[in-house]
Amino acid sequence: MITIKPLLLILLSVSLLTACNRQGPMGPEGPQGPDGKDGAGGSSGGGVSIYFAGGGNKIKWDYSDGWSGYGVMSLTVDESGLVPLPSAAAAQVDGGGLVQVSLLINNEWHSLPFKEEFNNGDGTYDYYVNYEIVNGALRMEAKIRDEIEVELPDVKSIKVVVAPASKTIPLTL
Repeated sequence: MITIKPLLLILLSVSLLTACNRQGPMGPEGPQGPDGKDGAGGSSGGGVSIYFAGGGNKIKWDYSDGWSGYGVMSLTVDESGLVPLPSAAAAQVDGGGLVQVSLLINNEWHSLPFKEEFNNGDGTYDYYVNYEIVNGALRMEAKIRDEIEVELPDVKSIKVVVAPASKTIPLTL
């Protein structure tokens, strides 16, 4: 037996749903809003910037140092052991921007930091590639155990993506 409350609830729901039809013509168009601002991607203005080094640049690995049982090889485009960033990118990084670095090795992009495995015939070993930003330039280094001789793969291109900080908020520790 159907009680009165569920029946009333169903009738009320049906009447509300059928009463919600659009009736009559559309009203007049509202006023035009203000124009947008160019480069409004945050307080520093602009969006993500992508920089490439490759092609005409000679990207090579140079032995730079030893560190705790590891040989350290630096990736460079000149004799400095660094890859300079354009001044606009360095300014974004100094302002708190985020950086992502990738290397094109064997037709595949590798985002730094990464670890790669290789076999030199005596066993399977790892090498580690990381980066840091020093005075507006990238220092990219590969660390390999000192006693192992290996030729690091050719890097065909370097891609640096810089996203400016929209707002820098200090952490309270």
